[in-house]
Amino acid sequence: MLGKKKGFIRKLLITGTSRNYSKELNQSIGTSNIINVTFFCLALVTAIIYSVKEQYEISLPVTALACSMIGVYYITHRGGHQFSRLVLAVLPSISIALIASVKKYYLHHVMGTVGIMEYVVPKIILLGFVAIPLALFSLHEKKSLIFTLLVNAGIILFIDNILTYYKIDIASVELMLKPRNLLQFAIFLSISITVTTLYIYKKRSHDAQEETQRKNEQLTATEEELRQNIEELTIIQEKLAAQERDLQTIFDAVPQPIFITETKGRILKANRAAENFYAPKGESLIGLNTDYLFRNTKDEKGLLSEVKRKKIVDEYEVDLIKNDNSIHPTLVYMRPVRYNRDTSYLGSIVDLTTVKAMQKELEETNQELKHQHESKIKSIRYAETIQRSILPSKKISESMFPENFILYKPKDIVSGDFYWMSEHKDGKKLVGVIDCTGHGVPGAFVSMVGNNILSEIIYQKGILDPAEILDRLDKGLVKALQQEDGINDDGMDIGLCLVESIDNGQTKVTYSGSKNTSYFHTKNELQELKGDRRAIGGIKRSQKATKQFTNHEVLLEKGDMLYLTTDGFQDQHNGERDKLGSVKFKQLLDYSSKLEPCEQRGLLEAALAKHQAEEYQRDDITILGIRI
Repeated sequence: MLGKKKGFIRKLLITGTSRNYSKELNQSIGTSNIINVTFFCLALVTAIIYSVKEQYEISLPVTALACSMIGVYYITHRGGHQFSRLVLAVLPSISIALIASVKKYYLHHVMGTVGIMEYVVPKIILLGFVAIPLALFSLHEKKSLIFTLLVNAGIILFIDNILTYYKIDIASVELMLKPRNLLQFAIFLSISITVTTLYIYKKRSHDAQEETQRKNEQLTATEEELRQNIEELTIIQEKLAAQERDLQTIFDAVPQPIFITETKGRILKANRAAENFYAPKGESLIGLNTDYLFRNTKDEKGLLSEVKRKKIVDEYEVDLIKNDNSIHPTLVYMRPVRYNRDTSYLGSIVDLTTVKAMQKELEETNQELKHQHESKIKSIRYAETIQRSILPSKKISESMFPENFILYKPKDIVSGDFYWMSEHKDGKKLVGVIDCTGHGVPGAFVSMVGNNILSEIIYQKGILDPAEILDRLDKGLVKALQQEDGINDDGMDIGLCLVESIDNGQTKVTYSGSKNTSYFHTKNELQELKGDRRAIGGIKRSQKATKQFTNHEVLLEKGDMLYLTTDGFQDQHNGERDKLGSVKFKQLLDYSSKLEPCEQRGLLEAALAKHQAEEYQRDDITILGIRI
């Protein structure tokens, strides 16, 4: 489309407007026709004059010249192909005339009545009068060549037959050769040819006018299309200008200096920050070369060569000169971009002075955070020491239960889980696992509170009944954490067992639990000890006063296993976020119950590690295993 528009514009520049083009076309056609008609008339008049004088050696060539004018006209305006058709159209007529003339000449010559010129010349003139205009007319009207030949031949033979039928022999009519008759005939012939020529000229002029009108209409349509395209181009330019303004607004909003350069370093665009920092006073960076920024330094060629070599340059450290002539260290980022359809470079500048100040401040902050972190870790480690000090020692656990294992894995340094072991008179033993709300420091704090309350209930008040212990633990935790006022909802899940030997050699286990399930393995079967759904702490007193904790008693034989556990082991996720689950946990306990306690712990740890894989530990884990 753009190529057509350019060609049309170039044509308008050469020929002028459509009206000038039409005017020149008409002038060209008119001038050519006038010249041809003038020469044709001169030749025709000359032929007539010499024919009157009976000087046929001159009149015949001049007549041929007049016919050639018609040929020149067709060669010039119709092309060589049309001229060849004209010759082919006239030639049969001339041939027929010659054949007829020779025939009649032979007859009369034998009789000795007339000469050859007296036959041939009139015959050619008469038949040419019919053949040439008809040929011109058929060619101009774009009739076929066969049509022209047939019509000419038919008319000539028709005229010749009529003359023969009425015994009107041109060669025997001496009047035809008289100057006055020849002059009349020549005038009539010239008028016929002139009328035919004028008709052709008028027809050609009409065709030229139609062609001119058609071209004018095309030019008008092209001008309208060009006008519409110019309007569309104007709209596009306005949109581009608006986008350029928006881009410049965004460009200027960036606080860091940003600029766009040619591949040779000439600055094409710069934002407000770049102008404020680096532009000469009262001038702009646009149009300057980047060596202005590197004056008195040797870094410019290095930077540009680095960009050309790597295409993208990040954190190129270089000294730049501000507009106050101060040199300051910077980091330059550059990468190639397309700007105005050319390859350019987009660069941004970061002041290293500011960066280094920020880095120093960041380092100081990091040091402070590191110090605080170390201090907190130290405090937490100390809290871990305190928490572990309240847990039963290995010596105590082995003295109470010679065959046992403890799997204790806090999620963090300190834990919200803890376990309880205490021995009392008459050989009674209390053992339990407690899972406090949360983990880490908050869970550890609640566990310390719970441990103190248990110590008070068991040691100071001497209460050994598991259900009563849980009731008093609930009340004590609510009071200690001021949960009557709804300050917090922290609580704990617990499984507590009273283990005592009886006379028949069996061991009685009295179990009470709060949202906890414990297990025992006897007679090759793993069974559950389910606690109450009532929570310890964390909910309103009105909901707890209606129901007390209950005890569950079982009798175990020597060699049976008792398991107390929190929910951390069962709730551990794997990489696909699937829990290990209670079903698999019970299968592990059932499978490992015949093993030594230390082997049971190893099997559980291996199963946990395989399931957990790379997943982080989600909760504190505590499992107690006791062989009766």
